Amino acid sequence: MKKKFSEILMVLCGVLFLALAPINQGFAATEEETSEDDLTVDFMDTSTDFADITAQIEKIQQGLLSSNISPRTLDGYASYLNKMDSALNENRKILEKQVKFIQKQLDALGEGPKEGDAEDEVITKQREDLSQQLSAQDRLLKETDLLVIKMEDLTVQVINVRNQTVYGDLMTKQSAIINPLVFFKGLKAYIIFFWDIVKSPVEWYSSIPQEQRSYTMFSISVMFVILMIALALAIFLKRFILRNWGYKAENKTPSFNRKVVAAIAVATARGLIFAFLVGGCILWMVSTKIFGDTLLNTVLMVSAYVCLLAIAEATVSRVTFAPNYPNWRLVNIASEKAARFTRMIFTFIVVNSIAAIQVVVAQHSEYSTETVHFVMMMSSLVKAFFLIWLAKISFDTYRDEFCEDNAENIADDEDTPIDHGFKMILFSHIFCVGTFALSLFGYPELSLFIFNNLIISLILCGVLEIVRRSLIDVIKRIVIAGPWLKKYKGHKRLVEKMDFWLKVIINPAIILVGIFMLLNLWGLPGDFMLSAVRKLLFGFKIGGIQISLIAIALGIGVFFGSLTVMRIIKKHLAENVLPKIDMDDGVKHSLISGVSFIGFIISALLGIISIGIDLTSLAFIAGALSVGIGFGLQDVIKNLVAGIIILFERPVKVGDWVVLGGVEGTIKQINIRSTELLSFDKMSVIIPNATLISSTVTNKTHGDFMSRQSVAVGVAYGSDVEKVKKILLECANEHKLVMKNPAPYVLFKDFGSSSLDFELRCYVKDIRSGWTVPSELRYAINKRFIEEGIEIPFPQVVVHKGDGEPAEPQA
Repeated sequence: MKKKFSEILMVLCGVLFLALAPINQGFAATEEETSEDDLTVDFMDTSTDFADITAQIEKIQQGLLSSNISPRTLDGYASYLNKMDSALNENRKILEKQVKFIQKQLDALGEGPKEGDAEDEVITKQREDLSQQLSAQDRLLKETDLLVIKMEDLTVQVINVRNQTVYGDLMTKQSAIINPLVFFKGLKAYIIFFWDIVKSPVEWYSSIPQEQRSYTMFSISVMFVILMIALALAIFLKRFILRNWGYKAENKTPSFNRKVVAAIAVATARGLIFAFLVGGCILWMVSTKIFGDTLLNTVLMVSAYVCLLAIAEATVSRVTFAPNYPNWRLVNIASEKAARFTRMIFTFIVVNSIAAIQVVVAQHSEYSTETVHFVMMMSSLVKAFFLIWLAKISFDTYRDEFCEDNAENIADDEDTPIDHGFKMILFSHIFCVGTFALSLFGYPELSLFIFNNLIISLILCGVLEIVRRSLIDVIKRIVIAGPWLKKYKGHKRLVEKMDFWLKVIINPAIILVGIFMLLNLWGLPGDFMLSAVRKLLFGFKIGGIQISLIAIALGIGVFFGSLTVMRIIKKHLAENVLPKIDMDDGVKHSLISGVSFIGFIISALLGIISIGIDLTSLAFIAGALSVGIGFGLQDVIKNLVAGIIILFERPVKVGDWVVLGGVEGTIKQINIRSTELLSFDKMSVIIPNATLISSTVTNKTHGDFMSRQSVAVGVAYGSDVEKVKKILLECANEHKLVMKNPAPYVLFKDFGSSSLDFELRCYVKDIRSGWTVPSELRYAINKRFIEEGIEIPFPQVVVHKGDGEPAEPQA
């Protein structure tokens, strides 16, 4: 289901082709830039001259009080403030280091002499000089802190003024078009505007003097020649690109990265012809200026630029959904749905292009406010209608694929993803209708702004999804194609792990980039966001503690890297060095565990140093937290200390046969916190080291592996006890695992109630291989007793009958 949802999300990439709306804002911004005011700052000067910085801050403060300030000037202010903030922070770090160094020198000289005591004049002079330097550096440090505070406050003011400047017109209420009088007035103004566009060619031609008309026709002929040359070049390039990088019919299962490359190539090739033609027209109009400063010139130039965008949108739409090439489609949907998406997007491109041309022309040609707002209202209507249409098609596609894949698993009363999808499409309908209603109630610019940014946001999500999948696919193919992977046995397992970690690394990065771009799109200045990200990554202070995400990430990387190196050293010792040394296995394991413990401590210290934490501060913090750690982690610390004691004192070691708390088995592993015991039932028992130290442990292999084994046997009364003893000793001496020294012996244990009880005792050299000796001896003893006619009695009870009979039967 996640894959399907991701593919449906990629379908929204189709709105890439809805991006014509921002054109009107681009033309408006061009006019703003031409009327730039004089409130500028030398933004490249980032020196730490406090007087100059203070003067620049005062200049910016006065500039913010001006009523005629453009967004470009505000962006300049923001850029300067961010640069100076970075410079001041770097200067502050240098000053802090200098202050610490001077303070260390003063500490080395010691305190001044007491009254009446004499001191060397050289030492006194050095102390005075260092004290003066310390005072000067401390003053500069305080001035730096003061400037940083002022700049932070000024940054907030710039943000507020910028938001008011950028969004002020959006929130300005105009006449409500829903009012019939306003509507018909706007409609009348629009009809006049449309008629002006229609008759603009005639007015232009009429305005040309009679003697210049022949030159005009010659220029138009030259234009056609240029278009033919551009067309021929475009056809040649198209064939070349498609032949080398286009769709390949023989490739039935292309990778996603190959699909993206082919889609880019095909989009470029198919868009070249129209792009060259339109580009030739733009080049001709700009170079000849044949239409002059007329309405026709504005209409043609705007139409040409809009056509370029429309061509790009149409070609990208076609290669994204590839209705005629299902194997090369970037989204996994049926061919019928792909064709439906393509038709919808093409229709929108045409209608929205016409609306965008009218909006830009009306704004650029300085038509009345009623005309501009009426055209904006129609553009918002077009975007609302097609966004609703797009949402409906996306929901239908998702619903059909979900029902096809889960037809047998859907219960009637089950809350399925289709229900959530229906809620989302209902919300999108309400949102689009509500946003369009803003234009009817007097906020046409706000309505168009929301629609434009929403469309671009959806475009951005689709593009980032394609980039994410392409990155993962490229990296996987680079790693898989490497020669080192052919020698690796767990090929499939490595690919699965690599896919997981690539998603863990790439997905958050793509999400962060998307959030940054979306926030910038919706009005949050990029300079301020970059400044915040810079502070977050490279360090900010909370109280007196400097926190840096990059330093933290570096510390974590150093910790795990050094830990990996220590593990490699540990493995090398265990496999290559220690096996060649004549040493007890338990000692070897203790050495390996000690190396692991020391490696962990070294790795932790290296990580802490890499983060930039002062070890003296760390000691102070550790001392302050020791009480809390003592109460909260006392069991953990107790087990750690017990683990160290076990490693060095070695009451038990790996391979020992122990009995603890009724559990019998061998020591499998001794860790710092706990010890693993493998019972003879093949169950792992985890024992805290503190329990192992404080409890009574029976270690059957401590010191050596020799062990005494016993076999108890009973014979019938009347048996020859000497013969029994002889047979028991013979059985013991004949066994190959029974030691001859100490020699086995027999004990006459007791006169039992049913038998004479004997016990055979013998010794084996290794308990690990000799624990089966008692069972084998019993087999041998039983066989010899049968051969010698010696009876092994079973328990007997002798019942004596009395002389008298009961007087009467008893119930």
